[in-house]
Amino acid sequence: MAGWTNLRNLIVEEIKQLAEEGRDVKGFQERIESAANDSHLMEIYYEMRRLPIKPDFPYVEPSHLAGIKAAKPNTSKH
Repeated sequence: MAGWTNLRNLIVEEIKQLAEEGRDVKGFQERIESAANDSHLMEIYYEMRRLPIKPDFPYVEPSHLAGIKAAKPNTSKH
């Protein structure tokens, strides 16, 4: 753990990040608030990390080089 806060707070911040990345995190805040222990918090965290990006998310944000190159607009001048 990072040392500057507790696990619950870190995962709450992760909810915000995942929402900004286009994932549907509805209901996770409540689940985190009711989690009994760190083990349960980590289960919720790993579940959140597997959430797909919503189909209506307006941005293409690949995380690997091939995807970045594929998403790049063709700017060659001929």
